[in-house]
Amino acid sequence: MGIIKILQSTGLRLLPFINSSLIYLLHWLPQRNAPSPWGILLKCLPIIFLCIFVGSYLYRSGFSRKQRYSICILTGLIFSGLGDACLVYNKDFFIHGLLFFAVTHFLYSMAFHGKPYRFGFLLVILPVFACVYKVLYPGLKGPLIYLCVIYGLLIIIMFWRALARINFAVLSWTKTFACMGALLFVISDTVLAINKFTVPIPYGHHIIMTTYYTAQLGIALSVVPELEKSCEDEPQKPCSQPKTSNNRKRIKSS
Repeated sequence: MGIIKILQSTGLRLLPFINSSLIYLLHWLPQRNAPSPWGILLKCLPIIFLCIFVGSYLYRSGFSRKQRYSICILTGLIFSGLGDACLVYNKDFFIHGLLFFAVTHFLYSMAFHGKPYRFGFLLVILPVFACVYKVLYPGLKGPLIYLCVIYGLLIIIMFWRALARINFAVLSWTKTFACMGALLFVISDTVLAINKFTVPIPYGHHIIMTTYYTAQLGIALSVVPELEKSCEDEPQKPCSQPKTSNNRKRIKSS
């Protein structure tokens, strides 16, 4: 399925996500309001709409073992929504949010699991993670020293699995969406960590949330071909035979 067809088939379903993301990014985020239930709703609403987007495909296809990939993505989105809610109250529930997002990355890694493994990609990514952690380490205290290592490894593994799935000889748009989403997730969390533990980044919150919502969008879009493939297994209606009566009349008249 080409990218144009994907966008045509999903565009209307994604309008609620796009609108709610813009409301949060352009209206709520610049005001820097105090944490509140209203803030939780506005922040989580785009993820809720992505859950509905993925869930609608699952509902049409049936919740079966064949849909393991999509179920993992949907469950990961749910846990990330819980993580978003915790991070609204950043000072009191940051570790809780960290744990919810750790579960999300584990579920995404399970979705991306499979051959080829391509361990060479992992060997390239790990030194980059080590450098980022070295920058963050002076600002980490208590359990965060260890939790950030575990969390970082989980998100790195998630990105590695998404990258390893891509066949560069035959490009798959949906696998590319998943990989780009995973990469943007890494960027979003890296900016968040540096902004929180090392040095404030100009427009840091806007960068974090923009890359985060785009990351989740890419990962959500990656469910489209799997669900359509399951639909292809259903019995198809026989094609109608072309009308040949006019041709026969012409032959007789000649």
